[in-house]
Amino acid sequence: MSGRTADPLLSAARERILAPLARVRSRARLFMILNGLVRLALAFLIGGAAQFGLDYMLRLPVDQRAVINVMVTLAWMWVAHRYVLRPLMGAISDLVLAAGVDRAYPHLADGMSTAVQFIAGQTGPAESSSPQLVRAVIAGACEDARRLDFMRVLNYRRARRSALELSAMTAAVALAWLVQPGLLNTWFARNWLIREIPWPQRTYIRPVGEYDALGVRRAPRGDELVIQAGIEGETPNAVTLHWWTPSGRRGRESMIIIGRSRAEVSLGPLTETLAFSISGGDERTPDFSIVPVDRPQVVRSVATITPPEYTGLSPASLEQQTVLEVLDGSTLELAAEFNKPVRTATLSGGDGESLPLELTAPDAGHVTIPAPQSGAYLLRLVDLHGYTDRQPLRYTLKVQPDSPPVLKLELQDVGEFLTPNAEVRTVLSARDVYGVQRVSLLAARGEDPPRDLPLPEVELPRNEVDAAPTIRVERLYVRPGDKLRIWSEAADSDPRGPNVSRSEAVELGILSPTDFLAVMAEREQEQRREFERLISEQRGLKEAFDRLLPALARTGTPAPADLQRLAGLSRQQRLHASRCDLARRGFEQILAEMRTNRVARTADERRLIDRVAEPLRRLAEEFMPEAADTLAALRQAPSPGALSDAAAGQDEILRRMADVLANMQEAGGFHEAVALLQEILGEQRGIHEDTLRALEKELDAILGLDGSGSTGDPPPP
Repeated sequence: MSGRTADPLLSAARERILAPLARVRSRARLFMILNGLVRLALAFLIGGAAQFGLDYMLRLPVDQRAVINVMVTLAWMWVAHRYVLRPLMGAISDLVLAAGVDRAYPHLADGMSTAVQFIAGQTGPAESSSPQLVRAVIAGACEDARRLDFMRVLNYRRARRSALELSAMTAAVALAWLVQPGLLNTWFARNWLIREIPWPQRTYIRPVGEYDALGVRRAPRGDELVIQAGIEGETPNAVTLHWWTPSGRRGRESMIIIGRSRAEVSLGPLTETLAFSISGGDERTPDFSIVPVDRPQVVRSVATITPPEYTGLSPASLEQQTVLEVLDGSTLELAAEFNKPVRTATLSGGDGESLPLELTAPDAGHVTIPAPQSGAYLLRLVDLHGYTDRQPLRYTLKVQPDSPPVLKLELQDVGEFLTPNAEVRTVLSARDVYGVQRVSLLAARGEDPPRDLPLPEVELPRNEVDAAPTIRVERLYVRPGDKLRIWSEAADSDPRGPNVSRSEAVELGILSPTDFLAVMAEREQEQRREFERLISEQRGLKEAFDRLLPALARTGTPAPADLQRLAGLSRQQRLHASRCDLARRGFEQILAEMRTNRVARTADERRLIDRVAEPLRRLAEEFMPEAADTLAALRQAPSPGALSDAAAGQDEILRRMADVLANMQEAGGFHEAVALLQEILGEQRGIHEDTLRALEKELDAILGLDGSGSTGDPPPP
């Protein structure tokens, strides 16, 4: 049957059965598409409403809106594919349509379905099929088709309901768009055009500050965080800040409304990233965040000081040191490393002048100061965000001038006077950090110009100069009665003008050897009188001890008062030892000055050393300290033997002091004789001078001269 295409029965079947089924198929597709469009429209409404509600209530940021947009779009695409594209593209066979006709007309008893199968050639195996039966079934179906309404199989009621639903939803959307165009336009722009525009509302609140497109602002770490917001439109009764941090802290703070157009709140020091949103009235802002950034600061500094060339010193680098002592004329270079890249770095002084640092790297720089001045300098930084360092690094410069050399001159074994034959030993030292260029030893007689005295050869310049020259006074041509001044000078190597230091001048009187010996004799007399007072006090100490002996001998344990007296006597004995040593040094100094002035004789040296100074030394260092120790020991165990030893020690000290005093008195007698002889010589010189003056007067009288040495006659022509 399938191969005989020109069969009139088949042509009639196609016209009466297959053609109506094709029209039913087209109408069914339309109904299915209409039903799918209803589902798609419903999905549009649900998705759009959810998107609208979420964004309107939560004021979603751009990224969240984009995610929801993608999710809604995917849902819509699934609905469109499931309920629109698949029915449109899916095949509806004639057999399915014929089965629908059979269900609509039960009296056909599936005849239409059987006829469609036979028309399609589905007659089964040839040995079991009857062509006559097939043709009869097809002919019967064609005859039934004349009386049937194939469109009856479609659900027109459902189609009308779908059309009504689609129209209602379309009208609702159109009406909503007409009633609230601002809201819907904003929804479309925010969620589909992804534009950052606010929702229409009565109150608008926006944070004040430099927030980027993502709502992020940077603020210095540790600074007081103050969040401010501007209010437009209707001022709400309350504005609340909702905040949270990555560490899990969160809270809400009531903001202070200022002037009905601004709100602010302080949250304390900023230590970590803080996110927040603000709500008030019908406004709830999107989420904003504030990220803490460190202020710029110096983490490492190096100061390089290059001294002037004449010092010969190498540059010195000082790390992490801000108090700098700089020699005048030096060059100072400051290098610093920062904790982050900076935009500018400047060094400002107290005079207001600023020097920019040359940035050798984004986080490092240096500056050279050719002629630094004393004062305070501040290193100020500005980072790439415009933040400054809260505590600029402070340099304190102390520019030190090149000081003159430190000079010291000592005259050895010299008092107030010298003889013309004296040989003075000196100790001369000069110190300068950067080198001594010149050292000189000077002497001046009266008001005469100073004379340079020879010094040992020393290679200059050098930092330390030590010399011990001897001054031979006879080469200075001084006479008794003159005044001699001696001093020293030293200069450094500063090329801008040597810095000169001068020691204090020592002024000495010049005496004849005889007069000098007389001065020394007077000093010996003073020492002797002082020693006589010391003997008297030592004798009083012994008498006090003798008065204490009976009490110490009677009792085994001394009374507290007696112990205090013993302690006092021991201390007094040690004081006497010190005074005895002082007397020794006085006599030794007299002998040293006599040697310097070359008037010391062998007998003087033997007497002063062997018979005076040496006995005084033994008294001061041996006998008196031993006596003091003995007196102190009596406080513990005043045995008869110890008491006897202490008394014997006192007697021995007085005996030795008497011997020394006798030697001093012997010298005093000699010096008195010398003084008497000097007085006689002085009187003889006076008589001689008087005689000469008398002879001069007699001679003047003989020659007829007046007192002025000239005659009364006028001078010859």
